[in-house]
Amino acid sequence: MTRIPHGPAEREPETVSPEAFRARLGEGRIAQIFDYWDGKRAGGGLPARDAIDPAEIPRLLPWVYLLEPLGDGGARVRLAGTRIRELFDCELTGQDLVAQLPRPFADNARRSYRLVVERHCGWLTLVDSRLRDGKILPYRRLALPLSRDGREVDRILGAVDWDEWQIGSRPFWEVWDEAVGRERQEAVCRFG
Repeated sequence: MTRIPHGPAEREPETVSPEAFRARLGEGRIAQIFDYWDGKRAGGGLPARDAIDPAEIPRLLPWVYLLEPLGDGGARVRLAGTRIRELFDCELTGQDLVAQLPRPFADNARRSYRLVVERHCGWLTLVDSRLRDGKILPYRRLALPLSRDGREVDRILGAVDWDEWQIGSRPFWEVWDEAVGRERQEAVCRFG
């Protein structure tokens, strides 16, 4: 397992308004996933898993994953796009995603998915890592709650985005380990 000397911080994410949350997403793939999810929120509540139709987002599907929260803060993968599977270099369906991550990424993922479930909130992680050659590697992770009954979060719709040309087929955490500096932001926004 890769040793990660400068792992994700354990500070509380910033709580922001829905407008500020959307603004931080920018215009990339995760913004499109958020807009799709937001369009499925009947009456401002949380959309159900059944409202999410992969056939409606074929161009975004490679970066999307669907999780089933587990009681211990883990999250079983129900669907993983091709770019997600390539990042992990294995089939993830049926696996606990958190268990597939090296520490401290596993701790951060567990914490974020737990907050999504407990607070009915969206979670956004933005990391810009400065590599030795001076290039900036942006990484974005979005997690959004889904609820069959509108009260209990029973699925999490997630998406990641990164510059593939900079990391190729290597796991993100290996590139993270090589970074000489990084700027990290985390934000949550309550929905429903």
